[in-house]
Amino acid sequence: MEHADFDSDNDVAPSATGESNEQGVYVMSVAAELVGTHPQTLRDYERRGLVSPQRSTGGNRRYTHADIQKVLRIKKLKDEGMSLTAISALMEYEEAIFVLQQENEDLKVELHEAQNRLGNVENRLHEVEASIENTSRALVKYESREVVLISKLKENRNNK
Repeated sequence: MEHADFDSDNDVAPSATGESNEQGVYVMSVAAELVGTHPQTLRDYERRGLVSPQRSTGGNRRYTHADIQKVLRIKKLKDEGMSLTAISALMEYEEAIFVLQQENEDLKVELHEAQNRLGNVENRLHEVEASIENTSRALVKYESREVVLISKLKENRNNK
């Protein structure tokens, strides 16, 4: 049985999550023919959780292009000697890695935004400090424990 010319050389399925916005267009018999396997094999893969085809309103399985690529990959790994249990575990690990990579990217964006906000706060702090240094008044404590606001200019003149 010849199968269609799908890209089966991918090391990872197009969507590690198995979720796709594409519509399931291939009925089981067509999907089986495309990947060069028997429909019962597709049912077995579904039962093991390796592939999750969509369902029509009548309950018939509908496979997407991504499902076809995933089945081709499963077939390739099986032909290389991996058991279906090992393939299932591999795909679960890939899913976990995919989720962690997404979370990592989200955290990088959050970190970048936080660093930008921190930079803005530091810039504002420097502006406030410069403003305080440039003011012409200062707080001076006298022996009477009173705090008096005096002009820095007077103080500078008295120190000279």
